[in-house]
Amino acid sequence: MWDLRKKVQLAEPPQIRSPQDPITAIAWLAPNDGIQETLCCGTALGYLVIWRQRLNTVVEFEEVVSRRISGGHEIMAITSDVGNGTGNRIIVATQDRRVQAWTLDSRNRFSSTFSVQLKTSIPRAVYTHGCDVIVFGMYDGDM
Repeated sequence: MWDLRKKVQLAEPPQIRSPQDPITAIAWLAPNDGIQETLCCGTALGYLVIWRQRLNTVVEFEEVVSRRISGGHEIMAITSDVGNGTGNRIIVATQDRRVQAWTLDSRNRFSSTFSVQLKTSIPRAVYTHGCDVIVFGMYDGDM
């Protein structure tokens, strides 16, 4: 990661790297209510990992969430938006046809808001539009 304004490389967030569990999806979370920069990653074994920039520093991140979700199936896509005063809303799509919404507040409290399993489509991309979640299927292009 790089700070393009200062043209310096940032320290990598701490992580135990495993070739058997590569990062498969990544998203920057929208800043909200003075919350520091936040990076969200999903892995092939279904881990959702969230790093937040440390206070009063530009170059260091700390892990605030690391949780295996959806029975350990690959995380295919992640997106986020600013919730209604509840923190960041994080939408995660997994290979077992699930779409899940989570919230992360300024105190790093992480909670599930909904989960649905699609009938036939494996979600490949997810987006938000207002309060709506738009999902695109991997093989069929269903929306």
